Amino acid sequence: MHEWLPRLVGIEHHVAFVLADGSEVRSIPEAGHASQLTRASVTSAVHYLQFPFSEHQIEALASGSARLVVDHPAYRETMHLSIETIRELLGDLRPDRF
Repeated sequence: MHEWLPRLVGIEHHVAFVLADGSEVRSIPEAGHASQLTRASVTSAVHYLQFPFSEHQIEALASGSARLVVDHPAYRETMHLSIETIRELLGDLRPDRF
């Protein structure tokens, strides 16, 4: 961790859901923790992120596949979400429908 935390400064702004329709839902740091993440030389080991899905993006998530993407200059990764994971996310995003 000592090696990676200095390299990952700003990672909290480099995580996104990419939906089947091509739209992205970018992460934003949770307001109560944002000030703890913005040190210039090292990032925190734990991040609290929010993803502001619009109604249109929730429906896009429900109707197709999705990926979770990290596009930080020092770390790039893509993970395709399983249908089970998408269902769980939809349960959080539209709790009145489940």
